[in-house]
Amino acid sequence: MAERGIESGVIRKVSYENALAVYGLSGSMKEADWLEPTPIDQRSLFEGNSVLRGGQQPRLETPRQSVGDLRIA
Repeated sequence: MAERGIESGVIRKVSYENALAVYGLSGSMKEADWLEPTPIDQRSLFEGNSVLRGGQQPRLETPRQSVGDLRIA
């Protein structure tokens, strides 16, 4: 779209903001889901079960990207 001369604000609206607005109506998608991701902690359990199998060690990881790294140009 940019190569055809469409402004970056219009590209962002069409390819990002419109989808965010529609999916956000149901609460199934929020911008904070990827701008402020929760850290990975495989020690946590869901109904007493772990995702780990076969003696795997739990992975602990903090988010790597900052908000400034996520740009749509």
